[in-house]
Order: sequence, then structure tokens, then C-alpha cells
Amino acid sequence: MAYRSHQRHSDGSAKKMAYSEDVARGWESKSVEEQIEAANERRKKPEITLTPEQIEAERKRDSLLLQRTRILRDLEASTNERYRKTLQEGLAFLESQLKALGWKP
Repeated sequence: MAYRSHQRHSDGSAKKMAYSEDVARGWESKSVEEQIEAANERRKKPEITLTPEQIEAERKRDSLLLQRTRILRDLEASTNERYRKTLQEGLAFLESQLKALGWKP
């Protein structure tokens, strides 16, 4: 059994605290094992290389989806009819742009 640290008492004396190295190694090895498995899984997946145009299209789609989410949230909270109409028109525009990028609602 190994000693990990010392515990100080009020009288100034120290007592060594023991722990089981087997338990510590068990936890450590599980973590390492999980990391190795995760790395192996990443290697198994075929790597898809996107063209600059595809990357730009994905960025644009992601941006439009974020804007769509914000508009939907604003629509739920809005009570002003004129503002709601503006939001609905904006939502229709965003969705038309998303559909042009291949998005399916």
C-alpha cells in the first residue's frame, strides 16, 4: 500500500494517509482505454474533404438557420401585429434562401 499524503493534527503531528494504488490505476486505465477507443473510431471514419464552395455553403446555411431560430423565437414572443408580419416576411425570405441551399424543413 502506498502513502499519498499527510494529514496534520492539531498537536502538529502528521499521519500518513494510505490509498489503494490498484483502484487509482483502474480508474486511470479506463480513461486511457476510452481515449484510445475514441481515437480509433475517428480514424475508422472516412474523411470527407469539402471544397471551398461547399464550406462556404455550409457556413451560409448554418448562419441562415441561426437567424431562422431567432426569428421563430421573436415570433413566439411578439404581440405587435405589424412586427409579427415583418418577422413572418423575414422568415419566408430565410426559408427560400435555405431551400436554395438544399434545406428541407
